[in-house]
Amino acid sequence: MKKLLAPCIVLFLFVISCQEKSEKQNISAFEIKGENDVVFMEIKEDGTIYSNNNLIGKFENQNILKDKNDHIILTLKEGFLYDDKENKLVAMDENGKIENSSGNTLRWDENGELLNNEKKSGFKISPVKQQLFQPASILLYSYLHIHLNNP
Repeated sequence: MKKLLAPCIVLFLFVISCQEKSEKQNISAFEIKGENDVVFMEIKEDGTIYSNNNLIGKFENQNILKDKNDHIILTLKEGFLYDDKENKLVAMDENGKIENSSGNTLRWDENGELLNNEKKSGFKISPVKQQLFQPASILLYSYLHIHLNNP
């Protein structure tokens, strides 16, 4: 029995360390641009988010968006976006496609352009990398959600 205890402990510690690393994934730097390639938001390698050179928030990892005061705004869990009170807001797939209960969709095309119900929205991501579509969608959803509900 004692011979099994040491390998089990080592295996347990390995599994825990792998889980912690995957939960703390850093985000890659990217920009969301609007009309005429004007930078709308810039995301740095450390996850900090800037708009017009002003710090507006931070990604804790690719799934948690916080405001500049370190309060959670949105969390992506199991394919759904949740607000700070754990209210389920919308479904989001691994490619950043958002679909709400009314059937409206936002998604990124292969050129990094954001489509709103298959029409160009004027937003695009740079660089165009599929793994950035989800955090970019979380960020734009928060911006649209806040500005539409608080004009």
